[in-house]
Amino acid sequence: MPPPPSSRLAALALLGLSGCAAPGWPDYGMELELNAVEIPAGSAHTVFQGGRQVGGASNLEPYCELEIETVSDQPQRVSPVRLQVTGVRQALLKDPITRIPALIAGFSCSDPVFRETVLQLAPDRPSPVLWLRCIAPYFNCRIGGPLTPEQIEVVVGPVIRMTLASTGPTT
Repeated sequence: MPPPPSSRLAALALLGLSGCAAPGWPDYGMELELNAVEIPAGSAHTVFQGGRQVGGASNLEPYCELEIETVSDQPQRVSPVRLQVTGVRQALLKDPITRIPALIAGFSCSDPVFRETVLQLAPDRPSPVLWLRCIAPYFNCRIGGPLTPEQIEVVVGPVIRMTLASTGPTT
């Protein structure tokens, strides 16, 4: 006999809190190589889904948002830059737009949940880039881990390449 729905939800909540489903993130640093990208007018971010830059994302598939410092009435071009990942924040959300935490707001198996990963970035030279935020949607009480670096590369396509941070020359 399967466990009652409340037991399944409790188990999912523990999984969400445990953070055990976050393999693939090395603890020794990563770099992003950002190619030139255009930020749309009236926005401080651009969206990537399915390996390309898009005007808006569907919550049914993984997507990433590259955030910069300012909003402008004109499109903004971000020049190629190397970005050090200085921190990684992760959360389980009920809604990726309002960022309401799933475990505080509660959810049922009919509700989607979203794994958010925010990569805090430091450029190697002056750049308006602040962070890369990626969302992995989950449905029908299936909760998995955040997007891995390899999965993020698939979502953003050729605009961003992720590598291990350089540690200097080796002899």
